[in-house]
Amino acid sequence: MATTQVIDVFIIITMASSLLFMLSPKIRNAPFWRATVTPLASIIGSGFLISAPLLWFIMGDYATLTIILVVALAYFVGSAVRFNICHAEPLLATGESRELGRQNRLSDISLSIAYFISIAFYVRLLSSFLLKGLDILDPTSANALTTIILMLNGLYGYFKGFKFLETLEVYTVSIKLSVIAALLIALALYDWKVLDFIPLSTSNPEVTFDAIRKVAGVFLIVQGFETSRYLGHEYSQDLRIKTMKFAQIISMGIYISFIFLVLYVMKSKVSLSETEIINTSHGITHLLAYLIILGAAASQYSASLADTLGCGGLIHELFKKKIPLNLNYLIISGFCIALVWLTNIFELITLASRAFAFYYLTQCISAFYIARYKVPDPNHARQAFFLILSLFMLFIVLFSLPTEGS
Repeated sequence: MATTQVIDVFIIITMASSLLFMLSPKIRNAPFWRATVTPLASIIGSGFLISAPLLWFIMGDYATLTIILVVALAYFVGSAVRFNICHAEPLLATGESRELGRQNRLSDISLSIAYFISIAFYVRLLSSFLLKGLDILDPTSANALTTIILMLNGLYGYFKGFKFLETLEVYTVSIKLSVIAALLIALALYDWKVLDFIPLSTSNPEVTFDAIRKVAGVFLIVQGFETSRYLGHEYSQDLRIKTMKFAQIISMGIYISFIFLVLYVMKSKVSLSETEIINTSHGITHLLAYLIILGAAASQYSASLADTLGCGGLIHELFKKKIPLNLNYLIISGFCIALVWLTNIFELITLASRAFAFYYLTQCISAFYIARYKVPDPNHARQAFFLILSLFMLFIVLFSLPTEGS
């Protein structure tokens, strides 16, 4: 049997077994998994496929080391958000700290702006992706399809609520993860059987300040874990903390494995787009290329759902639960539809990236404030940790070159 056929067999077995496992009633209905899916969907979003050619272009042979450092930083920032779930939420609920309340409102406003833009961006990208397959490149048609998808999401959220949107998310994330599992297996087999783990090309680009700024922008690809913070209307503090951590660990493993395995098949010249990985996969097996297209579509839609659920919870909290949660989903869809028609959403995504970075900065500052004034910290280790994270986030806010939408 030819190597390509062997890889195809493993792809089918891996994808089928992954789907059967994740869509089994025991897994898909488990509160732990459902609470994990939202941050996981957001972390592995539309930027996943572009991360490989991007890091190869910026860092060359050091791409794997770079992604390890980036996801480690994301995990540490996630620890600040988890710290705030544990310690800030009770303080905010009682109104005990006005200073913390002001920080939180500023943080939430910046995140809500980022969510509106990113939801519109994800669905618009999905629409373009789907229509491109039909050779329809008209922006008006893409906007129209985007409007239909957003309207359906809003109506489903309004009439059927959080659980229905979450169920849609569970199914799309299951498809996405099964495709990723098949992709990793295919890459590993190809690297081993065809390339004998000898890379097609090597690259050692100069590490300049601009390169560091671009790497800082890669952090904004692996963000999204904060959505757990805004699921408090459905899940307990303890469950949200555990599942955010679990989602970050899964995504770390996926990003590191993907970058490590795909570097062997990267050519000296690459295009910075999702199609680069699709074109590369054609050289491995045609089946894989078609599955990646399916996975990319599922990735974009699941990321839009994750941010919709996070944004709904955020607005619910921001307005002190005065607006019904189901109505929030309709409001979100309305704002996103307006953005699609009244702005160039591909230009606004840079603003969203800055807003996300600013949100993480405020979260690290809030964690530092609580560690300093509200929670015992005898040796000041927590304060130092959150202060260092704040400085990293400040650098990303000021100097990062966002990659999504580029």
